[in-house]
Amino acid sequence: MAIRYYANDPAAASAIEISPSLDRTGARLRLRLPAGPPEDLYDETDAGFVHWQARESGLRCLETWDRLSDRLARWQNDAHELELDYNAGIGLQASYDRQSIRMFRWESPATTFVGASTDAVAHEIGHALLDAMRPDLWQSFYPEVVSFHEAFADCFALLVALLDGDQRAALFTPEVPGHAALKGGNSISKFAESVAHSYGQSFSPRHPSAFPRDANNQLRWAFPHLLPAVAPGVRLSQEPHSFSRVFSGCFYDLIHNIYQSKPATSAGLEQAALSAGALLLDAIENAPEGLQFFQSIGRAMVLADREDNGGLHQRAVADAFNAHGILLGSSALVAPVATLDGTARRTRGGSVGLNARSREDLRQRLHAPKRTRFRFSRVRLGARRLLKAAYKRYISVGKLHRQLRGVRVALTDAVLLDVVDKRHTVLEGIPDAKSCEEHTLSFVETMIDNGMLMLGRQAVRRGRKRSRAATEHPDHALASFSVRTVNRQRVITRVRYACHSRQR
Repeated sequence: MAIRYYANDPAAASAIEISPSLDRTGARLRLRLPAGPPEDLYDETDAGFVHWQARESGLRCLETWDRLSDRLARWQNDAHELELDYNAGIGLQASYDRQSIRMFRWESPATTFVGASTDAVAHEIGHALLDAMRPDLWQSFYPEVVSFHEAFADCFALLVALLDGDQRAALFTPEVPGHAALKGGNSISKFAESVAHSYGQSFSPRHPSAFPRDANNQLRWAFPHLLPAVAPGVRLSQEPHSFSRVFSGCFYDLIHNIYQSKPATSAGLEQAALSAGALLLDAIENAPEGLQFFQSIGRAMVLADREDNGGLHQRAVADAFNAHGILLGSSALVAPVATLDGTARRTRGGSVGLNARSREDLRQRLHAPKRTRFRFSRVRLGARRLLKAAYKRYISVGKLHRQLRGVRVALTDAVLLDVVDKRHTVLEGIPDAKSCEEHTLSFVETMIDNGMLMLGRQAVRRGRKRSRAATEHPDHALASFSVRTVNRQRVITRVRYACHSRQR
């Protein structure tokens, strides 16, 4: 039997009739769906349709990942299977919570299954893939790190589309010269148009989520904490889905720039997408977490290109980031800025850790609390094999809202270390504690303004206290963060990535 399938988004392309893909039996990464009806050409308002649509989307997403990387053997939950609930309840949203991906539906003015959008399924799978690669980013409160998670999810959805031969072929028309295929409006650069359309109909045409995110943009980077917490339409705000468009714009332009050096064909565009994807994944594995994470990823991409491709795409990367206001100066990422006390031991694999004297010197330079415990890991930046030292500290957020008195957030900073003349050398720079706190506090305010933070069963909101009925979060407005008690301390904790309407 055949099924009805949208390779992109129901608002961006027509459905096609296909035979469903085979299960990934034995594959290292798999998805587990609730039992569904037999395959058939179900009406698009029928749950049977979204079962087969979401299943096919998920399988094709994992096939795309197989083409990009062999890095992952398991999901972040240490299992080979991740649940994909394609019809989890009422809401114009989807979420990933480390145990499952949940896709919702909306009934007004007509039934909209979020899981009917391959873009939306790919976006949530993108969150899961990045979490498996870099689980340390899950609890970050730095605006650019949180936004990068959303950006990568969109970048992965973009790669899913560009590595689909039929979708690539649709970009080439007699009116569009081959190398201009990615310029101008196109369905590949936009994400989940049908969901955005439903927002506009159900809430307001000016609602921020009524505009589909578009990677083909000219948005320019700015300090997130200086942007508004909420902004209408295409304007940039500190809200993670909004700010993420700066990075997805860089990645889209990178694919375009690489493509200019390839044959003006579908195969040339495919190779450009694969090359850009490989650089991005290499950078993700090794870029240190920090305030300006977009720049850190871009610099790591340049260094990876120098090592793996002899610098073939270095200009393409630099130009793409520069077009969005991010200057790379990638050599600065591995430039020495300080030398630690004590001697260092080095093996063939690089530095093996810091002795007590070096750790204490590093702690003092970072103004970290006494008895700070560093977590060491090895990274590769270009030809350099380095040591990353990460550490955690807490700051109070009680001054931001009366409901948050006694609540803290954990900040994780990292520095890169090399060994030169038997001494540990600190690279790139030492985190500015004041700036880290300033950006983090600003992001917590953004959580409050966007309904992203829960205290018990109520959203933390500004203004006078509302009734329980008004403040209790409905199922269709799941929050990304919650105040939890951990080791007898009240801390803000991420519970999921929730992609939905910004509630106010």
